[in-house]
Amino acid sequence: KESISFALSGPVQIIWKFDEASLKKDLLGTSESSLMTLLSKYPGIDKAKAVVRPIWKNSFPSDPKQIKVIETLE
Repeated sequence: KESISFALSGPVQIIWKFDEASLKKDLLGTSESSLMTLLSKYPGIDKAKAVVRPIWKNSFPSDPKQIKVIETLE
């Protein structure tokens, strides 16, 4: 990992971008339980929650159009 040094003053919000298309590609067909391991490749994502439907499926779809990513800033 690289480091960066800088000084800021005043109210600041830093947002780390991630490649959504790459994330969807990595999720294709993987099990829901492997989500947290997979997210280690994306340092800009602090936490995530997955909802796989229907409830009896335990893996992400094989079509990236069926995967919906919702970004939330705290």
